[in-house]
Amino acid sequence: VALPEKFQAFLPTTQALVEAGAAHTLLMHHRDVMSITQQLQILAGVCNLHIAGIIPLSEVAVEVSDLVASCLGLPHNPVELMTARRDKGLMKRAVELAGLRVAKYARVSSIESVHAATMELSLKYPIVIKTPSGMSTTDVYI
Repeated sequence: VALPEKFQAFLPTTQALVEAGAAHTLLMHHRDVMSITQQLQILAGVCNLHIAGIIPLSEVAVEVSDLVASCLGLPHNPVELMTARRDKGLMKRAVELAGLRVAKYARVSSIESVHAATMELSLKYPIVIKTPSGMSTTDVYI
């Protein structure tokens, strides 16, 4: 997808990381946490590298990056909140538990439950319906 130039600055790439001073970058072509962790440990030992962090370059790589960083003893997002980072309902609940305000929401499974939740929460149309684990505006309905 061709993005306008003003948005391209927000997309991390291996080239952008190198230009920002990263000495090495490694692309993860699979999501096997133990295999990736082992490869990084071997690479660090053989090449005498100090791994300072794991940076995911896409939303789908966040969980794997957090787990690999955890295995390597590197800074990472709290593993116990991993599911809340990908599930919008769990995310809102975690935010509520942290004492912050969130917009009204409900987990629904059918069009009938959408109507019931709208009435129960005293919502007015238009409302936004999202899949729990979608990314960006994928499967968002108004």
